[in-house]
Amino acid sequence: MSGTWGTYTLRWAETGDIETQPLTVALPLNRLEEVTTAAADEDMTPSEFLSGCFIGAGLDILAVDWRGPA
Repeated sequence: MSGTWGTYTLRWAETGDIETQPLTVALPLNRLEEVTTAAADEDMTPSEFLSGCFIGAGLDILAVDWRGPA
């Protein structure tokens, strides 16, 4: 299965640079496939769920644009 699944935008703490990357850069495909179920279990949208995960990992996340599998 291919596709971008969406993007995430983060700010690098060291430089303040803002960067947008495909979600597949941050998470392996098998983990992305679990996001919809995990988000529903937490009563969140996939974007909210991923933002929380990334922030919990110490990343300065500005936005997550979830599109799901393409």
